[in-house]
Amino acid sequence: MEKSIKKWAIYGFLISLALAILFVDYKVITHFNGGYTTEYVPIYDYIVTIIRYSVLGAFAGMFVGWRFGKGQDKVNKSKTYYAEVFFGVFFIVMFIGIISFFV
Repeated sequence: MEKSIKKWAIYGFLISLALAILFVDYKVITHFNGGYTTEYVPIYDYIVTIIRYSVLGAFAGMFVGWRFGKGQDKVNKSKTYYAEVFFGVFFIVMFIGIISFFV
């Protein structure tokens, strides 16, 4: 199961990296009376945004790998706490991110 989780985490990271490069805006267009201005996002902010989406995709891939690996691992019937730990860490990171956004 661990191999499946790692594999899906890498897949999730790479797929979301490609999608983030395609869809994250690198410029901001502001319209005003009869014209517009174009401001480019600083490269550091652009890269951080892309990496942030890629890490979220890796977490989603880990969840998918856990669900697929769970069906393949019928030999070990012991209780695993992957989902509980995943959601615990996810909510802690989200809480810290929200707090750091407002501070």
